[in-house]
Amino acid sequence: MEKDVKIEKLRNQIDEIDDWILTLIIKRMAIASEIGALKGTLGLVVNDPVREEKILQRLQVKSGGHLTEKQIRQIFTAIFQLSKDIQNGQ
Repeated sequence: MEKDVKIEKLRNQIDEIDDWILTLIIKRMAIASEIGALKGTLGLVVNDPVREEKILQRLQVKSGGHLTEKQIRQIFTAIFQLSKDIQNGQ
């Protein structure tokens, strides 16, 4: 029984973290939308692979080895794609 309570407590913590992550992703996408509008006004392309690579490298260092480069790439490639979709008005 005690292990069930511990699992439930840990799951509740994960639920809270998921809520924070969702809130931050929503904020990120709102900013991406603003960037997309500015890029449109300035005639810039949405895709910026150099910027994406710089972000991935920064996050790899910041992770302190808790996540592999592959894991960071998997997570943020999806986020980058969503941002680009929003910037393209999708």
